[in-house]
Amino acid sequence: MYIKYFTSDLFNKKEFVKLLRYTMNVESAVVDDGIILDVDAFNGVSKALMPHWAFINSKFINSKLHTRPASKEEFKAAMKSDTINSEWVKEQEAKVCG
Repeated sequence: MYIKYFTSDLFNKKEFVKLLRYTMNVESAVVDDGIILDVDAFNGVSKALMPHWAFINSKFINSKLHTRPASKEEFKAAMKSDTINSEWVKEQEAKVCG
């Protein structure tokens, strides 16, 4: 099930999505006022194994006050303009190639 997690303008959405995708294997995408993510996949990660930043935000991600249901279509629409995958690949290449 997808949700939209509302965040402030100061929240680093791109880096949080990288954490969700590449560390936790959770489908996620940046939108103007937050992040769309697969909450079932997020909650499927043990809190003991969850990165600290995700753990801190888990109570808000599971809060009805900070989220609303989202559709697969919303997620797909957000992914059309997504550049995080290519940015992440470049970051990884820079780490390996120096």
